[in-house]
Amino acid sequence: MKLAIIGTGNMGGAIARGLIAAGSWQAGDLLCTVKSDSGLSRLQATLPGVQAGRDNRQAAREADIILLAVKPWFIGSVIEEIRPVLDFKRQLIISVAAGISLCELEEFLAAPEEAEKPILFRAIPNTAVEVLDGVTFICRQNATDEQTALVHDLFAALG
Repeated sequence: MKLAIIGTGNMGGAIARGLIAAGSWQAGDLLCTVKSDSGLSRLQATLPGVQAGRDNRQAAREADIILLAVKPWFIGSVIEEIRPVLDFKRQLIISVAAGISLCELEEFLAAPEEAEKPILFRAIPNTAVEVLDGVTFICRQNATDEQTALVHDLFAALG
């Protein structure tokens, strides 16, 4: 299973480091993106072994779970960028963007011709997830109990 962390800054980076430290994910199964070359250098230095890059679309295409960890004001443009490669039948989408509701996420992702609804989660973690002592609130939309358990387990490993 592959996890794309789109926006591997403070929160995205803390989640990635926590998942690796917990042993619940191998570094090679994390597809981590940043928006700048300097951010990419930092990412490669602090998270060796992850698939690091600047191509959000490629990361989203390859992932089973997509974690949107960008600033709230970038959510719309990032979703617009990755939307053409998303597969709502097989991918889960998790947002940690503060203040963006599940309804807003679904609106950003909506396409008139799309019959399939996206499987969405909103997670509100704290940065203590990096040291496996975090607390995360999770809510869902269009998700089964099995999918919810998968997301719960992902964050439970972090605290």
